[in-house]
Amino acid sequence: MPKEKNIWLARFDGLQDQDELIRRATVSGQPLERIENIPLFGIQKAVEGALGSFYLPSAAEVRILMRLIEQAMAHCWRRYADRQAYLTDLYCPYAQFESEFVAPHCLTGPAGVGKTALIAALRRILPANAPLDLGPDHPKADLIGHWHIEVRDRSSISSMLRPFVDQEYGESRRVTNSELSRVCAKSAHRNGVPLILLDELQFLTQSASASTLITKTLYQLAYIGVPLVFVANYSLCRLLLGRQEQDKQRLLTAPLILTPCSPDSDHWLAYLNQFKLILGKSLQIDLAQEAGTIYHFTAGLKRLAIKLMAAAYENVWRQGRRQVHIEDIANAYEGLSFAANRKQVKAMLMPHPSIQTKPFECPFPLPADESTTLQAIRKQARDEALRYKVQQEVMTPQERKEAKLQRPVLPTPVQASSEPLRKRAQRKPLSAQELLETEHHRRGKNLYPRGPSAIG
Repeated sequence: MPKEKNIWLARFDGLQDQDELIRRATVSGQPLERIENIPLFGIQKAVEGALGSFYLPSAAEVRILMRLIEQAMAHCWRRYADRQAYLTDLYCPYAQFESEFVAPHCLTGPAGVGKTALIAALRRILPANAPLDLGPDHPKADLIGHWHIEVRDRSSISSMLRPFVDQEYGESRRVTNSELSRVCAKSAHRNGVPLILLDELQFLTQSASASTLITKTLYQLAYIGVPLVFVANYSLCRLLLGRQEQDKQRLLTAPLILTPCSPDSDHWLAYLNQFKLILGKSLQIDLAQEAGTIYHFTAGLKRLAIKLMAAAYENVWRQGRRQVHIEDIANAYEGLSFAANRKQVKAMLMPHPSIQTKPFECPFPLPADESTTLQAIRKQARDEALRYKVQQEVMTPQERKEAKLQRPVLPTPVQASSEPLRKRAQRKPLSAQELLETEHHRRGKNLYPRGPSAIG
């Protein structure tokens, strides 16, 4: 008799094929129709929306997606060995239902690198919801592909989880946190939930007790017994790294670090080419030639690339023009609206660690290949900026003016500290009497006479 097919694991058929995973994750950009007719007051939002609507997974993102799919499959393989094992736990009373702690995965990276977009791609890849036929003698159930929790204004674990168990409780009954955890664990089992995705967790960092609140939230979600992926920026990771050792070992054992790709990578050029596809003839930039320049204006952060492009379009539209050149990107980079982002970019491209770079440094050790790539990117940024500076110094004023009209200004290298070095104040040499008094105070004993009255 052939073995019964595992319906919980069969949902993932095909997802171990990397090409199929990329196909499901990818969202191609669509041309922005009649962009020249968009009014000034709407051009910035139109460009931001259009450029933020596509998704091309990088090699690093594909590796992360594959790993998370494998975690979901491993959970189903272990938890749902067969139909009988599923039914045994399904009919177990809530009070007796047991779930084990599953160490969560922390997805981290610098702000703007694309963590939320990666979670959105994972949601597209995971199996869709489908009815689960248990037979005429069993209750109806649905196979759920994942639970997605966006914290935002939800400050309690109850408000985060309640939407997933309303069918058990309805709208009126009050639920304690301990009871809610048991109900969620059994509900996740009934619906075959393979992953829980937690995003926008930084909203919980606004309170004085943020460390305790976030830690408690992660523990309660992890004890549901389903693999948990939570998105955290570097500052949130540092907050958790300040916890006790047992918390760090349980909550930060498997960080997934997403860093920007390199400026000469195929992925970066392919990403910028989507800009050209969407913006059409209004974008008069040779992206193959200027990919490195745009990278050094954005540190490879996709969110900043979109914001920079949208700011350039607004500036150009304000001038009555309808075509954007690389000089317009440079002007947008130096503009007031990009000031805060410019500070982040310069800090991330600094060749050496400093006070300015600390907020943007990964709190976890990077793999050797990624660390080497990062150092090469920073060195290239420094070399480009210094090369431009040297070129400017040897030019005549007229040549400098003409060059500025033809080429954008590259980001200037930033010193380790923005404060000017202060010279140490010059002090007069100490007199013999002052030296005696200094020695007296240093030893704490009256070893030397201070005047004629002490001699007799």
